[in-house]
Amino acid sequence: MPELHVRAVSGRNLYDAQTFGKQDPFCKVQVGNQVQKTKVHDNGGRFPVWNEKFIFRVNDPQLEQIVITIEDKNVVDNAYIGQCRVPVNSFLHGQVVDQWYPVTRGKNHRGEINLRVHLTLSKHKKEPSIFSQGVAQPQHMEGREGLYRSMDDGGVPHRRGSLANILGRGGSILDDVEPYASDSDEDSDHLNDDNDAHMIHHSPIPHLGFCYHGDVFYQRGLYTEALLYLSRLPRKTDPPLPSDLNHRLSTPSSSSSTRKTGMSKLKPMSRAGNHRDSIIPDVKDEGRDSRTTRKRQCAHAIDAMASNPILHPTLFSDNVIPTLLSLCRSKDAVTSRLCVSALCHLSGSQRGRELMLQHGCLSLLQAALLLPGNTDHHFNVLATFANLSIEDSFESMFVKEKALESMVQHHKASDAVERLASFTLFNLSCPSYTYPRINDVMRALVEHGRDCRDRLLLSQAFYNLTATKSNRMKIAAIPDAFEVVNVLAVTTSDPVIRSNALHSLWCLSDTEGCRRALILHGCIFATLDNVATESLGCEAMANVGALSSLAHLSNLLVDPALKTSVYKCMSLILAGERNVRHVDVAFFELLVSYTHSTSQDMKNISRYVLHGLGCLLAFTKPDSHSFLYNLAYLPKLLYHVLYKSFEPSGADEYLQGVLLYNITLRFPPTDVAKPSLARVLHFGKESPREDIRALACGMLFNLFQAPSLHQPLLTHDGVLDVLVNLLQLPSATSLDFETPCKCLDIICVVLDQQQLGEALAMALIYAVFPTIVQLCERGDSLVNAGCAACFARFGMVEPCRVQMVRNGLIASLSLLAGEDSPETLQLVVSTYSQLSCDPSICRELIEKGIVHSLASLAAAPEEDVRRACAIAFCNLSTSEDNIVTLVKHGALKALLVISCVKSNDAITRRMCMKAVMNLMRSEANIPTMCNDGLPWAFTIFAMSSEEQDFPILADAFCGLSFYKETRKGLAKVTNVPSSSFVMSSIRVGILNLLTDIDVAPPLLNAGLLGELNHLAEAASVDIRRMVAQILTAAFQSSPEARSKACHNITC
Repeated sequence: MPELHVRAVSGRNLYDAQTFGKQDPFCKVQVGNQVQKTKVHDNGGRFPVWNEKFIFRVNDPQLEQIVITIEDKNVVDNAYIGQCRVPVNSFLHGQVVDQWYPVTRGKNHRGEINLRVHLTLSKHKKEPSIFSQGVAQPQHMEGREGLYRSMDDGGVPHRRGSLANILGRGGSILDDVEPYASDSDEDSDHLNDDNDAHMIHHSPIPHLGFCYHGDVFYQRGLYTEALLYLSRLPRKTDPPLPSDLNHRLSTPSSSSSTRKTGMSKLKPMSRAGNHRDSIIPDVKDEGRDSRTTRKRQCAHAIDAMASNPILHPTLFSDNVIPTLLSLCRSKDAVTSRLCVSALCHLSGSQRGRELMLQHGCLSLLQAALLLPGNTDHHFNVLATFANLSIEDSFESMFVKEKALESMVQHHKASDAVERLASFTLFNLSCPSYTYPRINDVMRALVEHGRDCRDRLLLSQAFYNLTATKSNRMKIAAIPDAFEVVNVLAVTTSDPVIRSNALHSLWCLSDTEGCRRALILHGCIFATLDNVATESLGCEAMANVGALSSLAHLSNLLVDPALKTSVYKCMSLILAGERNVRHVDVAFFELLVSYTHSTSQDMKNISRYVLHGLGCLLAFTKPDSHSFLYNLAYLPKLLYHVLYKSFEPSGADEYLQGVLLYNITLRFPPTDVAKPSLARVLHFGKESPREDIRALACGMLFNLFQAPSLHQPLLTHDGVLDVLVNLLQLPSATSLDFETPCKCLDIICVVLDQQQLGEALAMALIYAVFPTIVQLCERGDSLVNAGCAACFARFGMVEPCRVQMVRNGLIASLSLLAGEDSPETLQLVVSTYSQLSCDPSICRELIEKGIVHSLASLAAAPEEDVRRACAIAFCNLSTSEDNIVTLVKHGALKALLVISCVKSNDAITRRMCMKAVMNLMRSEANIPTMCNDGLPWAFTIFAMSSEEQDFPILADAFCGLSFYKETRKGLAKVTNVPSSSFVMSSIRVGILNLLTDIDVAPPLLNAGLLGELNHLAEAASVDIRRMVAQILTAAFQSSPEARSKACHNITC
C-alpha cells in the first residue's frame, strides 16, 4: 500500500485569531480517516514553525487528499485559523515536493503553509483480477472510476472510485473486488500440498486442476516458456511411478543432452462437464500433434498463473502478453479458450490492459468471440472487453467501439453478461474518457436501462453523462431517456439511486435548451414528488412561500396531470405540522372552494384537497389562525364531507371522515350536529372499515361534549343503534380498543351530565348493558376500566339494578375485580356499595357471590377500596334475613381483615364495627363469629377507639355481654378499663357479665368498684338502682370481693 510522507514545515502571513497577545498555532493533518497533530508553537503568531513529519497509508491516491487544519491553542476552545487542501494525486510522480500552499479561511486567502510531501509506491503493486481460478469460472471485473456529485462541491463532478466502491464495498480495490460467479456451480478442485504451511507471507496460491508431479517435465520447441511457468507452481510429493516408467527412467542415458518428456505425469482432475479434461493429453493418444500439445500446456500454465494477481508483475516482466496473443492464433480451440481466459485475468490490472492495447488485441478478441464455444468462453471475451473499456488511450478507441457493439448484441444472453453490459456502459459514460461515439453510448444505455438490474450503476451512468454539458442536449433529444430517469427518481426505494437520478435532472435543468424537454416528458412530476416527500424539502418550500406560488400556479394550469402534481405537492407540504403557519386566507379559500368532480383526471385532486383541509384543521389552533374557524367557512367545509360520489369505503371516504372529525373537534357541536349527523351515522353504521368507524366514534364523542345535545342526539333515529354497534368487540386479530373505550366514555359523560330523563337513561342502560358485559370478557385493561366506570353509574339508577343483577352484573364485576388498576377496583366496589343499598336484591347479590368478591377486595392496598367494601358489608347486613348467610360465606373474616389488619383509618374501622354489630343480631352467628376472632377484634377496636366511637363501643359491649360465649372475653383486664370511659352506657352489659360467677373477680380487680362509686353519686335514680344491682350481683358472685370492699369502706 502506498505511503505518504508529509512534513509540515512552517506558515507565513496566517490569520491572527487572537485579540490580545500572540496566538499559539498548531496543525491537524488528515489523510482519509487518519489524523495526526503537530506540536503547538507557543507565541508563534502569524509565522509559526513546526517542522514535523508524519507518515500516512493511502488506500486510493486518486481520490484522497491532504487536509491541514490550522488552529490556535486556547484553554477553553481552540480558535480556527484556516485550512489547506492538497490532492494526493499531485504526487504520483514519486518525487519529493517542497512547496508553499495557500491557506483559506472561508472564501478568503489567509496566508500560506510550507509542506514537503513524498508519495512512495510499493515495488510490486497488486492489481485486482477479473477472474478467480480456472477457465470454466469467469471471474470479476475490476471497477472503473466513476463520478458522483456531493451537495457541497458546487456542482463539479469528481471521481467516485472503483467498481468496488460503486457497488458499496468498503476498503481498497485490491482487497474488496469479489469474483464474478460463472453459470457453472462447480468449484475448482484443490490439491493438498505439504509445502503450503511454509507459505505464511502470502495467501495460498490456487492450484491447477491437474496433478503436477515433480520437475521431470521439459518442453522442446518454440514455446519454452512453459518450463519457466510450470517451475513456479507448487510442487507435489512424487507418487509411486508405474513399473514400466520406473524401468525407463532408471535406464542410463547414452547422452547427457537427452531430455525426458514425462508427459504422462500430467493427468487431469476428474470433473464432470469441465473442459479441462481435454487440456492435458495422455501418452496413449499418439495421434495428437506434439506441437499442439505443447501449446496447450503452455497456455494452461499461463492461465493458471494469471489467475493469481500476485504473479501478474512477474508475468508482465516475462513479456507474456505477446506470447498469449501468439498462442491465440492457434487453430486449436482449447488453446484459444485458455489464452482468452488468461487475457481476461490479466486485463484486471492496469499494466495488463496497457500491454494488451499496445500489442493490438482487438482482432484476436473479435475472432475469439466468433469461435464456437461454451458460455464461459464468450463471457471471458466480453469480460475482457469490459475491462479494456476502462482505459482512455488512443489504442482503446477501437476496442471501446467493439466492446459497445458486443455488449449491445449479447447483453440479454445471461444475468452475468447483463452485468458486464452495465459495467461497460458505465465506463463509457465517464466524462473524463473522450469517446467519440457518445451518442451510441446514450442510446445503448437507454435501451439497456429498461431491463437493467443494477439500478445503482445505471443511475450513476446517467449522472456521468449529464455532468458533461456537451452531452445534455444529446440526451434531451432521446425521449426514452427521460422515462428511465423518471423511473429511477420516483419508483426506487434506495435513496442513493433516487439522489443520482435527481442530480441528473438538475444537471439537465441547468441547461436552458433541455428545460422544455424536461417539462414535456414529465420530469417535473418526479421533481415535485421527490421534493415534497422529503421532510426538509417540504419545510424549505413552505418557508420560501411555495404554498402561495403553487396556489397561483394551479389557477393557471390546464393540464390535469400537471395540476394534480401541484395539488399533491401542496398536500404533502401541509402534512408537516410546522408548515401550516404559512397558510394565508387566499390559499385556504382556494382549497375550501374547490369543487369535486367524478372525472378520472380530477379524482386525485379531490383526495389531495381533502387531505390538505384535514391537516389544516388538525394542526392549527383557534387562537393562531382565527380565520380557519370562521363560521362562514363551515358550509364550504361541510360540502367536502357531504359529497357522496366517492368510492364507498375508499381512501377519499376515509379522508372525508378525517376532515369531519376535525370539524366536530374545532367548531361548536351545536352548529355542526344537525347538518353532519346523517353523515356521521353513515360512517359508523355502514362502513366496513375499522378506521372509518373509529373516526365516527370520535365524531359522536365530540358532539356529546355539549350537554344540550344529549337528549336530541339519543332520541334521534339511529344514534343509539350506532353507539351500540360501535361498542361491539373488535375482531380477534385487532388490537385497537380505542373505539369501544371512546363509546364507554360517551356513556359516562351522558350519565354524569344528567340531562336525560329517567326513562331515556334506562333505555340507554338497557341497550348497552349486554354489550358491556361481553366486553368484560375480553380482558383488556383500558376496556375493563371503562366498563367498571359504566357499571358504577348504572348502579346509581335504582330501577335498573334488579334487571342488571339478573343479567350477569355480579359475574362481570367479579372479572373486573381481578384487575390491578386501583381506579378499576374502586369503581367495582363502588358499584357493589350502590347495589347493596337496595334491600330487594341483597339476597340475590349474596347468592351470586358478592361476599367472595368483597372478601378478595378487602385486602386491597387502597383505602378507598377497603372503605367501600366495609360500606357494602354494612348495607348487606341491615336485613336480618341475610346476616346468617353473610357469616356463613365469611363476611366477618373480611371485615376483620379490613379493620384489624389492613386499615388504620377510623372511618373505615367504624363502618366495619357497625357491620359486625349487624351480624351479631342473630344468636346463631355467635359461635361462628367467636371462632372467627370476634373477641380479639373487639379488644383491638376498644384499645384504639376515639371519643366518637364510644356509643358504638358501648352498644357492641352490651351486645357481646348478652351471649355466654363472649362474656368471658369481655371480662379481661384489657377490655374493662378501656370501656370504663363509657361506664354509664355499658352498665347493662356489666350486669349481663355478672350473671356468670367467674366473671366478677376479674371485673373487680380491673377497678370496677371505683367506677361504680362515681356512678352511685349520679342524680338519676335509674342509674343508682342499676349500680346497686351490679354491686349486689358482684358481691353475691365473689365473697372475697365483698370482704375487700367492706375493708376499704371501714378504712
